[in-house]
This record gives sequence, C-alpha cells and structure tokens, in this order.
Amino acid sequence: MSFLVATMKKNKAENLNGIFMHDFRRTENHSNKEIDVTKSADNFDLIEHQNMSKQVIMDYISAKRTSKRAVRKDAVVLNEWIISSDQEFFKGLDADQIRQYFQTAVDWFGQQFGRDNLQYAVVHMDETTPHMHLGIVPINEDGSLSSKKMFDRNALKRVQGELPKYLADHGFDIQRGIAGQRKKHLTTKEYKAVQIEKEAIKHELAVASADLAQSAGILKVDHDEAVNQLDKLDLKGIMQSLRRLLAKLRRRFHDLVKREKAVAERESALTDREHAVAEQEKAVNQKVAAFDEFLNAYQAPNPSAQQAFYFKQLNDGVIKPAEKLYTAIKGVDDESAEKKLKVAQNVNMSRQRSR
Repeated sequence: MSFLVATMKKNKAENLNGIFMHDFRRTENHSNKEIDVTKSADNFDLIEHQNMSKQVIMDYISAKRTSKRAVRKDAVVLNEWIISSDQEFFKGLDADQIRQYFQTAVDWFGQQFGRDNLQYAVVHMDETTPHMHLGIVPINEDGSLSSKKMFDRNALKRVQGELPKYLADHGFDIQRGIAGQRKKHLTTKEYKAVQIEKEAIKHELAVASADLAQSAGILKVDHDEAVNQLDKLDLKGIMQSLRRLLAKLRRRFHDLVKREKAVAERESALTDREHAVAEQEKAVNQKVAAFDEFLNAYQAPNPSAQQAFYFKQLNDGVIKPAEKLYTAIKGVDDESAEKKLKVAQNVNMSRQRSR
C-alpha cells in the first residue's frame, strides 16, 4: 500500500505570476530539469477556468470577500496543494485511473473548503512522478480572506487523515503517512529535492540488495557444496560495503532533518509575523470603530444654542479684554492729572511766600 503525498504552500499576490508560469507551462526554459517537454501535452486540467492570472484571483477575492478594505500586501491570497503518491502507486494505474485519483481528491477538497474557492487543478504528467497542483483561495464562510482560519491545525489534520480514507473508499490503495510525526510542510523545491534524494537512496539499496542476492545465489541446497561456496564469498568486503552505505544513509538522513528544521523555523517566524500584523490591524480597527461611534453620537447644537455660544465667545474674547484695557488706560490718565495738580499747588505756595 502506498502513502498519500499532500503538501501545502502559502502564496502572496506577488508570487502568483511565477507560480502560474510553472503550473501552466508558459515557458520552455524550465529551471526544473525533471520536466520532459515532450510529455507536457499529456498534462491536463480538472477544473474549468479562465486564463489563470493574478488578476483573475484578485477579482475573485473582490467578489467574494465581505470587507471592502484593500487586501494587505502580505496577505495569503492562494494556498497551493501538491497531491501525489510514489511512483510504484502510479505504475499500477492506467491513464483513466490516474485522472480519477486526482479528480477524487479535488472532489474532497471542494466538499471541505468550498467548491468555488478551488480555482484550478492542473496535473503534471511530464515529470518523474504524476502530481497535481491544486489552487485554493482561502475565502471562509464568514466572507473573510484568511488562510490561517481556513487551514488551521485541525484542517491540516483532516487533510492528512480523512483524504487518504476518502481515496481508499473510492477504490485506491492509499493510506495516510505515519501519525504523530511533527513534520512541517516543505516548499515545492525542497520537497522535490527530498524526493530525488529518496529515490537515489532507494536505488543504492536496490543495488546493494542485488549484490547480496547475486552473492548468496551461488549457494546450493547441497550442504557440502554450500560450505565450499560460502568459503569463496568475500563476506568481509560485503560487510564493509554495507557499513559504508549505512554511513552514507545516516549522513543524508541528518541533512534532511536539518533542512526540515530550518524550514520549520522559517514557517514559525512567518506565523509570528502574521500574528503581529493581525494584532496591529485589530488595534487600528478598534480606533476606527471608536471614532465612528463618536461621529454617530455627535449632534449639532440648535440655532439658539449656537447664537448663545457665539455671544459668549464674543464677550469673553473681545468685550471683556477691551474693558480691561480701557480701565487700565483710564487709571493711568487719572494718576497723571493728580500729579500735575499737586505741582501747581506747590508753585503757588512758593510764590506767596516770596512776596
């Protein structure tokens, strides 16, 4: 029985053109050397769609999203799932069965996350292993655009647990991965690199197994002949080869573990950033709501109240200051007149004495 492969990548608006360039084979200069362009005609779509572009996705969001605010530049606008299995699984299927396998997966995703949200489902038959790129816009039932809400931890568990069961119920010899593993999703490039390394390891194991089988195949049922041929086997050399192979496999395994750990750390950092941005947006929304409440509660005063307010401002700002200035000036004039009168009286008294 084979295992289901289901990995997801979050994409911002700025990433869409590059994704569609690869998914829909809009160039002949592929960086992925696994693509056999002579087989690209065998690729097929399972969802009817327009000529897929960034604008098509953003138009869909505008039509379905309840909020009329602009979409944040760092918002996840498309979740792309890669659905596949191992090569042995597909070798046992004909073309119609392969198509039905991916169509069954599309049907399950449509039931779980909204059929309209599924924008495209393109199957690549021109690479090493058949696989499907399934694009989902994360518009939730409440009309919000939120990848975090649509594909939370429980939803991701459902994909890994319920989807393989659904496929098995529809006649496919498939099962989920090992439960309890805390494995983070890899990027498409990293996932394919891991797959290549796994295939190389499988090849080396197969070669080693063939060598052992060939060496052991000379043994016969006859006991005496078996003993004679056993002496001819280079058991020491075989053990040394196995030890070298085991050491190589261990190094590759540790390298894969380090790579997945680095991916997990980057994903955690992105999650923290999304949370911080969400908190900031929440604070801004609260301030806007408070201001809206103030505007709704505000009532303009009636004309009489406005007139009284105007006269009060006129009285406090013009009339009272003018009265204070006048009193100050008048007080200075009165004091000057008294001084002049005293001087005149003193002069008269001096004249009378001189006579």
